Amino acid sequence: MTPIGPVPFVGRQSELAALKQDLAVVSLVSLHGPLGSGKTRLVTELAPTLGAPCTVIECYPGDRASALRARAERALRCVPGTLSQTLNQQARVLVIDDIQHLRIDEATSLLAPLLLGPTALGRVIVVGRDPLSAAVGTSIAELELAGIDLDAAQAMWSSLEETFGAVEGFEAAHGRTRGVPLALRREYARARFGAEAWSIPALEAAARVAIEALAVLRQPVAPAAVSALAPDVDTEAALTSLVARQLVDAVGDGRVVLHEVVRVDVLDQMQPETRKKLSAAAAELVASTAAVSKGPRLAWQAGDDGAFGAMDQITRVREVVWHWLAAGERDRAADVLLAHRELAARSGGAGEFEALLDALGDRPRRRGVGIDSGAVEGVPLDPDRARALAALRIEIAVRGGRFTEAFERATAAPGAVSPLLHAELTLASGDATGARRQLQGLIGSQDPSERARAIAMLAELELLAGKPDTAAAHLGSLGDVSNADPLARARVHLAAARADEYAGRVAAMRSALARAHGACKSVPACLEASELSAVVDARRAVGLAREGRLVEAATALDAADSAARDLDAVAVADEVLAARALVARRRGDSAQSATLLQELVRARRERGDELGALRAELDLAELEILRGQPALAAELASAALASSVRREL
Repeated sequence: MTPIGPVPFVGRQSELAALKQDLAVVSLVSLHGPLGSGKTRLVTELAPTLGAPCTVIECYPGDRASALRARAERALRCVPGTLSQTLNQQARVLVIDDIQHLRIDEATSLLAPLLLGPTALGRVIVVGRDPLSAAVGTSIAELELAGIDLDAAQAMWSSLEETFGAVEGFEAAHGRTRGVPLALRREYARARFGAEAWSIPALEAAARVAIEALAVLRQPVAPAAVSALAPDVDTEAALTSLVARQLVDAVGDGRVVLHEVVRVDVLDQMQPETRKKLSAAAAELVASTAAVSKGPRLAWQAGDDGAFGAMDQITRVREVVWHWLAAGERDRAADVLLAHRELAARSGGAGEFEALLDALGDRPRRRGVGIDSGAVEGVPLDPDRARALAALRIEIAVRGGRFTEAFERATAAPGAVSPLLHAELTLASGDATGARRQLQGLIGSQDPSERARAIAMLAELELLAGKPDTAAAHLGSLGDVSNADPLARARVHLAAARADEYAGRVAAMRSALARAHGACKSVPACLEASELSAVVDARRAVGLAREGRLVEAATALDAADSAARDLDAVAVADEVLAARALVARRRGDSAQSATLLQELVRARRERGDELGALRAELDLAELEILRGQPALAAELASAALASSVRREL
């Protein structure tokens, strides 16, 4: 197939100038207009002229705000939960395309934090069919994209004639379409190939099979991908015909894609069994492009590796799961998700996985809701898979610092989490008595690792209750922990470090943290080890700051921040933020320290992490005393005291 470039970009110079002018003034710009008006193309042409890195993320039917946020954090390489801070501090442009696929409440949840202040360096462009005023109010710039003028439309029509053949009827076509580019191209195709040019049933058999494959694949692909799904079709001839009819868009790098309006039309007219068969083939095709899917392959054996653009692991899992769901294979979709569950803890993974877990829910979906390649069958998952998916959702909530939500989910799904995790959730939700009772039942466990973890957690609970002697007694009762696994020992050393910090033994605290660090490094790289290493580095920074070694503390903080950046674990990021606040205080920057602690209190309370919020609130009260704000400190301390009494701490 001879490569054909995109349709010429004409008649949008005034819109380009207006968009650049808006971006110079406000942080969030809404670009909206009807289907086929060229919104995405306008942003594509704008990006190289901005002088700053431009990142485009797409919304899909069934997406949630958390999935889009995770997608953006993954693309921008920022710590989970810091998307708005990253855009405030870095000259980056984030483009959110097809926002109409989000519900109003989800769009509000996504965009409200992205209404950046007047000093922000970053910018956000939101592309969709409707104005955003219903979602984010009026603190934005709106740019509506209508049709192109007569001269630009004539230039586009002439370009089509030069490539695909001359036809009559431009004036009538422009009048009917009001210059909307995609509609104008449709009218050209009808003038060139007849009134049925865009009728899917009227296409030749080969062209119809090819366009159905493209509709199922839903992203720009090389002809090799179409051939993989339709092996008996002359792909080159079929795609050449479809490009000439303006049903398929050439990206310009050899790949082709369907416009959304064409894709929806094709999917609506496909037979259910055909759609399921193609979706299953698409799932296997996308999965086969992974580097480790079949082991090393020679270049001439790679086959489909060039069929797709660059795809990270999380994106690949998302696409495979969506295709299996569209094929009606919920069990296979669940198996893929569970096989890659560790990706949920990587940067930008949790939100994507939560959206996929929603799609895998037991309740049947209405046609057209959620997965856009077909309705998901309402057949319940088998109990083992359902329990494993419930456990995965709880893990994601825990890593996101949403302990109250995780506790409720664990209570509603008996057996989904271990007794130790259930005790941790009970404590984090504020029920210290219940947590103590559960942990005391676990310290008699025959499993040395479980016993060590339970005692470490119980010691930290006693420290919160103001009983350092009891905490020390618990840690002393452990005896020889050599039979416990290294990460369980690391948690014991962390608890000992907290006890030493409580007693003011900073040197002993640092020694305990060094042992914890060694335990983490003694095991092969894994998720828990990465999370613990980040926490240990954050606590090391605190110890160094207490000794006045601020340069070393900053280095340790950078190491913790780097580790947290690769993890989608808000609880770990919170530890790093709390350590950063203490280092700022020791450095004499009490204003920054107060700002960080206030943000930490607010974020933890919003997520239901009452215990974490209480800790940060006490640190903030102590800081306000040093800042000469005794009234504010007394107010914070009084509220913290009342909360502690209620929780028997």
